[in-house]
Amino acid sequence: MRRYQDGTVVVSLKEAGERRAERITTALLVLWLGAMLIVHEPRGTTPLGFGAILLGSALYQRWRGWRAGIVTWVLAALLIGIGIGDAAFEGNTPWFGIAVVLAGLWLLARATRRGW
Repeated sequence: MRRYQDGTVVVSLKEAGERRAERITTALLVLWLGAMLIVHEPRGTTPLGFGAILLGSALYQRWRGWRAGIVTWVLAALLIGIGIGDAAFEGNTPWFGIAVVLAGLWLLARATRRGW
């Protein structure tokens, strides 16, 4: 709990270490995106990297006794699967784009199911 000078009280259910781990995960995702925009990577590298970062974050949070959200686990598995599929098959199917659209639709469905 933190009290600000204006009297506002903010209650956080997450420990400082958990918030730090999530910020580091976000920073790593942004760094990976930047690196993939700079270099011409082999097929499947972009989603594999994103999936590995998310999976590593989820495993670390679980190891520390924190709760990683289901979105993190599902998105990590989806991205790793898409990366492997993209690397293994030579077609022109935009697997990464499909993964992002599916993840967005799933998040939208969860948001509307819980109400506004």
